[in-house]
Amino acid sequence: MSFPIAAEDARLTYPYVGELPCSESKQPFMSPSLLDPLLHHWRQLLSQWARDGRLSRAARAALQLPGGSAPLEDLLEHWGAGDFSGLPPVHVLPASAMAAARGAYAISNGTIYLNGDWLRSAPRDQALAVLSEELGHHLDALLNDSDTPGDEGELLALLLHGHGSSSEEQQALLLEDDRGFVRAGGQELQVEQAGRVVSTPIPLASPRRSRGEWRNSGAFAALKADGSVVTWGGSRYGGDSSAVASQLSSGVSQIFSTDNAFAALKTDGSVVTWGGNSTFGVRYGGGDSSAVASELSSGVSQ
Repeated sequence: MSFPIAAEDARLTYPYVGELPCSESKQPFMSPSLLDPLLHHWRQLLSQWARDGRLSRAARAALQLPGGSAPLEDLLEHWGAGDFSGLPPVHVLPASAMAAARGAYAISNGTIYLNGDWLRSAPRDQALAVLSEELGHHLDALLNDSDTPGDEGELLALLLHGHGSSSEEQQALLLEDDRGFVRAGGQELQVEQAGRVVSTPIPLASPRRSRGEWRNSGAFAALKADGSVVTWGGSRYGGDSSAVASQLSSGVSQIFSTDNAFAALKTDGSVVTWGGNSTFGVRYGGGDSSAVASELSSGVSQ
């Protein structure tokens, strides 16, 4: 059995419609047909990974399971055959109900929650990775007697989606506290969650300039008084700026960020970008600006 895999740079533009008042409904309100393309694609990947052993290897590593875990192998046998009855339900909530987390899993009701405000413009590969991260939290609750230390869900997603991770990043994940709360059906539920989407207000400098900037999820960039930039953190988030180090040694006036990339505005009106994950050969996050390099070489004010 084989499944066609759609292009990974396709974007999901779901017209999110929010949640019904708790007195009227216990479930998040979003047309099921809007989630179907994403969930269908995710199930195709899970089936493929179940058959080729990738999901088994990733789950054993991320969840610290012994080899030949019978419950895991039973699940994978069903998923490989296209039977997804063992998958948890997926509901969509507004960002305000999720403390801005991109995704979350509640062990109390075995449900995956997605941030609908983020999902409206999220690249498909990011949305798929968040689903896989929350599946990791579900599998950990299902297969282990206690919570695996750190963010086992994110590690599972990294291993499945081919991002790769250094030993330092894996060690950081082992120490990460991914606990949080979401509000659904009139209740506050404890969850394990995917990284938060945070918008930090910045002064309005000129007409039509954006009022906010997304906080980077895994790296920092510091602008020094001499106009140089120092970066650190996860390399796939822009913590490694060695490729553009000479351009960041002086003359930088401002730094902006996306979830996993940075852009530095220089005093000569040029822009330098770096960071951004690479999945299945597709880079996202905005760190690769080669397609518009000539337009960013001068004359940029904001």
